[in-house]
Amino acid sequence: YRTVSQSASDAIISSSHEGKIVGWNRSAEAIFGYSEAEVMDQSLTLLMPARFHEPHCAGMARVHGGGEKHLIGKTVEVQGRRKDGREFPLEMSLSEWQVEEDQFFTAIIRDITERKLADEALRQSQIQIIQQQRDLAAAEEREQMSRDLHDNIGQVIGYVNVQAQAAQELLKENQLGALQEKLQQLVREAQKAHADLRHTILGLRDAAAPQRNFYQALQAYLNAFHQTWGIETLFRPPREEL
Repeated sequence: YRTVSQSASDAIISSSHEGKIVGWNRSAEAIFGYSEAEVMDQSLTLLMPARFHEPHCAGMARVHGGGEKHLIGKTVEVQGRRKDGREFPLEMSLSEWQVEEDQFFTAIIRDITERKLADEALRQSQIQIIQQQRDLAAAEEREQMSRDLHDNIGQVIGYVNVQAQAAQELLKENQLGALQEKLQQLVREAQKAHADLRHTILGLRDAAAPQRNFYQALQAYLNAFHQTWGIETLFRPPREEL
């Protein structure tokens, strides 16, 4: 057993039911920084941050008294503490065994610091990619909106220009009735273009606002609708939350 234990790449640590260390391999020394002589018969709490001491002692007492075994036979992630006081993440598999009436526990421990760092680096990379995608989508949307506004306003200006020239000709020909109709048509188109532009601007302003729930967003839309078109609205949402 000692040959296998000492050649293992993972830390293998055994303890009595009292929580005293009775087994310690070379990998445990490499991970925690303590020599075998320094830890033998010492409490396992030596290897834990202070905040875990009390729960650990309560758990050892519970298991020794025949209570529920929360960690036996499972692989869990916990925090360890090195000799220099630094905390680090570790993965631990815990087993239980007996010699006559004596109860012992053995933990196989792996330092997962590098894995956690790699996971965090991957997470940050994914966040960066998502943000880049959002920025690209926002830029494309702004470009599309710019084109739409340019096209719409250009069409309106072109239409007004043509109709204004036609109005000038009607004025020269003293066709006042037709001129009045032409001017009314120009007024209607200008008002419609103004309303469309105002609606677009209100929509952009609303989209830039902080996220709200559905009711708040709908109420804001109805308020903008009223401001744009002058049409009163009445909003009666159901009492239950969506």
